[in-house]
Amino acid sequence: MVFVLSADDNGEGGIFALYALLCRHARFSLLPNQQAADEEISTYYGSGDATRNLPSSAFKSLIERNKRSKTALLILVLVGTSMVITIGVLTPAISVSSSIDGLVAKTSLNHSTVVMIACALLVGLFVLQHRGTNKVAFLFAPIMILWLLSIATVGVYNIVTWNPSVYKALSPYYIYVFFRDTGVDGWLSLGGILLCITGTEAIFAELGQFTATSIRLSSFIIELILLYSPGLACMTLAFVTTWLMPLIINFVWNRNIVFSVLFILFFGIIELVFFASALAKIPKGGWITLLLSLFFTCITYVWHYGSRKKYLCDQHNKVPMKSILSLGPSLGIIKVPGMGLIYTELASGVPATFTHFLTNLPAFYQVVVFVCCKTVPIPYVPQKERYLIGRIGPKTYRMYRCIIRAGYKDVNKDGDDFEDELVMSIAEFIQLESEGYGGSNTDRSIDGRLAVVKASVSRST
Repeated sequence: MVFVLSADDNGEGGIFALYALLCRHARFSLLPNQQAADEEISTYYGSGDATRNLPSSAFKSLIERNKRSKTALLILVLVGTSMVITIGVLTPAISVSSSIDGLVAKTSLNHSTVVMIACALLVGLFVLQHRGTNKVAFLFAPIMILWLLSIATVGVYNIVTWNPSVYKALSPYYIYVFFRDTGVDGWLSLGGILLCITGTEAIFAELGQFTATSIRLSSFIIELILLYSPGLACMTLAFVTTWLMPLIINFVWNRNIVFSVLFILFFGIIELVFFASALAKIPKGGWITLLLSLFFTCITYVWHYGSRKKYLCDQHNKVPMKSILSLGPSLGIIKVPGMGLIYTELASGVPATFTHFLTNLPAFYQVVVFVCCKTVPIPYVPQKERYLIGRIGPKTYRMYRCIIRAGYKDVNKDGDDFEDELVMSIAEFIQLESEGYGGSNTDRSIDGRLAVVKASVSRST
């Protein structure tokens, strides 16, 4: 936990955060839509990060040049992410149904009634969660505090009263005694023991809500809450995180590869033992975890594969600027008042769809804006650095490119504010251009200079 919590991405944790760090410090992404201007975002690199100026190592260059290596890394990340989704599917059902099962001992409720009560509680929880996790936390925090204090009090009382010798289990000597006396059965029991330690990955994913220091201090308590988590999914998630950390140590922290090897030899072997023990759960119900994880992995990989193929197709069929400029300022059609937005995945060049407009429509708007919405490998993009505006061709053509950058945790806005901000960004760019703007936040592309502008839109309250 000490090592993994240090690999946060601007305060965010989890598999996405680790993969985003790797994609920023090395060309590991399979989507070729990165721009030099993206590296000028204030949150792109950490404070004092000098890795952008360091020469590339042989190991790093090998992975960057090998498409299969980058694909294998992506699949590893998707498997870990799918395990998170699987835990999210199974844990609520298991925990709620287990808590309701206690009613059967004192009442005449049968199993079917317990299932119906659990389903009703889950529906209510998810309806409430849709309004914000803060409301769920506000409602259940007092209950959780009371529950934790109760079980802690009962546990301390039982230890002091009935079995104080349980503290001997803290001695490493009893690990040897345990495996000496149990043999293979002891190894198989690791599948249950690992439930006490797999909470570290879930805690790491909470970095967006808590500080690393508070998580380190509270980890020994919070992990006890996760005893209902599916062991195989949790162990796979921790195993994936452990195998990503050597890449973080070498490429992000710029440590010698020897430290990466030592890390994987120590922690990797330990987790490999637990992971092998967790595999014994597959015939006893663990196959459900694998099936769900495989389903989610296939969906995410197919989506990524289709997105990449679509981008490469658009890039291959994009129209050269010379052919557009040869049509003249009118583009060979009648111009009507207004602004037309052409959405495209391309961050440079003119999409082929625009030529279909020119060929099949007798008229088009006076102002043409090619809008590209792209995701950059950082959690959040500051609002003042979100819009990247540039002009396409001479001023008489009235064609612009607007690249809207968002982080992987930014929420896309669908409303009137988006159009207002887009128009104000273009107006701001025109004003900066008339003043001879030549700031450092620019990027040279085949279309001309791109400038970072901040849209100031007045909102009524």
